[in-house]
Amino acid sequence: MPGTTTDADDVADKLGGLSTDDTIASLVAAFTGDKPIESANFDNFVDQRMGERGVLDVHGIGPVSAKNLKKNGITKAWQLLGPLLYMNTEDVLAFFKDPETCGVAGGKAKECILCLAKNFQKHNH
Repeated sequence: MPGTTTDADDVADKLGGLSTDDTIASLVAAFTGDKPIESANFDNFVDQRMGERGVLDVHGIGPVSAKNLKKNGITKAWQLLGPLLYMNTEDVLAFFKDPETCGVAGGKAKECILCLAKNFQKHNH
């Protein structure tokens, strides 16, 4: 709704950062490649609300990454939004690639971030 803010927007204001919408838009711009991602899994995730979907539903996250995430207490896709909303672009990418946190393969990390960001963009306005 116009004129309303989220907790993320309040935190961003206090930290002098971008609004949630600006943060997500900057991630979409940073991780959109020259050619579109052609994947039914990607499209399905973006088109449906995230809700309680597991991390394996996110395009780019496979069983090894899901196991790494579970060790860190992350089993739901929505739990991956924190890094997207509060970290800069380079740190988000590092978080997704780091084998101690997610361990998403380098080529898939950007697609994974883009998938989450586009879902958030589509369903949170």
